[in-house]
Amino acid sequence: MMSHNPQALYFSNGPPAIEHMATDCKQQGFKGFWVLPNPDASELHNSALDTFSIGQDLSLSYFANLPQTQEFHTAMQQYAPGVELKTNSLRAWAAYDVFKKALEEVPNETPSPQAVRDGLYKLNGFDDNGLTPPLTYSPGKPTIVKCFILWGIKNGQFVLPKEDNYSCAP
Repeated sequence: MMSHNPQALYFSNGPPAIEHMATDCKQQGFKGFWVLPNPDASELHNSALDTFSIGQDLSLSYFANLPQTQEFHTAMQQYAPGVELKTNSLRAWAAYDVFKKALEEVPNETPSPQAVRDGLYKLNGFDDNGLTPPLTYSPGKPTIVKCFILWGIKNGQFVLPKEDNYSCAP
């Protein structure tokens, strides 16, 4: 496979398998970059991935040290010191914020599944201060999120190549 000199490889599996494959490919001469499914801190320590890897996420990544992630990081340090942050850490925080905002949109309704749906339908473009891409829900239609944040690994560190700017498909 390496004789075809691929410019990039995507391997959609968990971190241990990705790290093993990256090591094997590097030994075979792969010099391109990796497209990874989710940021995982273990990937930072794999020399086959640390030159340059890139991925996308549907929300701002947990490792981002930006104003919009400050409340999350402060709360984690205060209430869960020492807990290792992972891909779903900030996602769970943002999901709670979306749920909370949906219920705030229907203050006169008794909390129920229908109240949550009614509140979600009122969120038109809600982005939780940049933690998520703009979210809009429509009754009777699937919700399709067309925007994502780019992240990467460069020189053993997580990076945001486009900072906190979401890229969106047409």
